[in-house]
Order: sequence, then structure tokens, then C-alpha cells
Amino acid sequence: MPPGRYEQVMDRDKWCQANAYGHETSKPCDNRLVVHHRLVKGMGGTADPAVNDAENLVVVCETHHLELHSNAAKSYENGLLLRHTT
Repeated sequence: MPPGRYEQVMDRDKWCQANAYGHETSKPCDNRLVVHHRLVKGMGGTADPAVNDAENLVVVCETHHLELHSNAAKSYENGLLLRHTT
């Protein structure tokens, strides 16, 4: 991630964005915030220079981060996960 990008995204989003994307969560937010890659780095994203663009990053709490990866179908549907295209 380029220098300053983490801070840029944290400043933009301020708190967990899972519900803002329509992701219905089963657990409350735990307030331990992380920057989530919508285009997952492990799915071809690391070769894509856009993987660390602010538009690909969103702040979520650790609990909801685990939840959104556990329910990938719903996360792709609501835009918290993106498929690599090429």
C-alpha cells in the first residue's frame, strides 16, 4: 500500500462500512478497524496496480471483515468483494 493510503482511507470512511454496503451483519461492530481490499489481493489483485487505489479499499471492523469473507456470495453481491477481470 502506498505511503499515506491507509490514513487516507481511514480518514475518508471513519468507521466500519459493512452496513453502508448493505451487508447485513449477524454481530455488532467491534470497533477494531482494518482496511479491506474489495479486489482481494490473493485473487490476482497483487499484480493489478489498482489493488491499492482508494476506490478498492474500504474500512471495516475485524468482526465484519471475517464475516464478509465467510459469506463471499453476499459480499460479491453487495460490492464488498470484487471479481478480478481480464
